Amino acid sequence: MLLFDKFENRYIVRGIITNLNPVHIGAGGSSFNPLEVDNRIVRYTSTNEPYIPGSSLKGVLRSFIEQVYPKEHCWVTINPCSKKKEKEIEKKRETYSKNPKEYAKEVYSLICDICKVFGSQETASKIYISDLKVREENGKKLYKLGVRDGVGIDRDTGTAAYRIKYDFEVIEPGAQFDLYMVFENLENEYVKSFLIPIVEVLKSGELKIGGKTSRGLGRIKLLEDFKIYKITKDNIKDYLEEGLNEIEPLPWADFKKQFE
Repeated sequence: MLLFDKFENRYIVRGIITNLNPVHIGAGGSSFNPLEVDNRIVRYTSTNEPYIPGSSLKGVLRSFIEQVYPKEHCWVTINPCSKKKEKEIEKKRETYSKNPKEYAKEVYSLICDICKVFGSQETASKIYISDLKVREENGKKLYKLGVRDGVGIDRDTGTAAYRIKYDFEVIEPGAQFDLYMVFENLENEYVKSFLIPIVEVLKSGELKIGGKTSRGLGRIKLLEDFKIYKITKDNIKDYLEEGLNEIEPLPWADFKKQFE
């Protein structure tokens, strides 16, 4: 049982994500300006550049893990495992009211494995994903934008709704984004059942992100030259002083063998 009161380990995955299909992660709302696209993608307000929100990628990865382990997951926003065991948790809260560390251990032992790693209303997440910014090469940003046409669907007939046509912005295939993903204080069993499958599905190019995935949008892929680092108590001093510059990345094949 690894909580956050002591540092035990940190796994860092760094690499490049590319999109195999157009990607549309909507900014929300619609423009009434006839010269603008109806549905724009998310952008940084300071630079007007598109990005992939880390929260969006984390949500997609959680959904993937829930599909892999369907008996283990809970509907965290509506019917979380902590709510199912609300009486037990309340009893633990009363018992350990003066010992928050023991209370945290007890609650951690009650929630499902997916909530232990991805977080819940009762526990912090062990996975952190930075926003994926577009890469730059020789002063050029590695992305292109495009516009696609969309048609509103009448939900009663399943056909195109009358006079409901719109357009939406996409990031064209082949863009490149920096991935920085951290797993904090991860038990060995969760490295095997969470970290490794997450990296493998990103490598496969089968994961979809954003909207309109039923129309073929959203497939992303982790390029092969990614790196994984393991920070422990033995090298934490070097990491804190020099960052990852002094940490040797682990070959992915060798890393996986440690947990077979």
